[in-house]
Amino acid sequence: MLYNSTQNAKEVVSAAQAIAQGISKDGGLFVPQEFPKYDENTFKALLKTDYKGRAKKRLIQLRNSAVRILLLFHTVILTEQP
Repeated sequence: MLYNSTQNAKEVVSAAQAIAQGISKDGGLFVPQEFPKYDENTFKALLKTDYKGRAKKRLIQLRNSAVRILLLFHTVILTEQP
């Protein structure tokens, strides 16, 4: 997921950089370029879940994304080896 500064939309950073940097160079906050989209059924199910349950679901989604990125990175490294 990529993030933009609230002061300068042209400043684009990764999630890791946004976390490490905290505040953009121009003093703006980093906000995601896109927010997750949920269909009505998913949203209703989330409303029935407590905060910990919602956080757990989101962390699982993030973990799955991270695993896909690592697998892609691993594949690229293996295919670029001589």
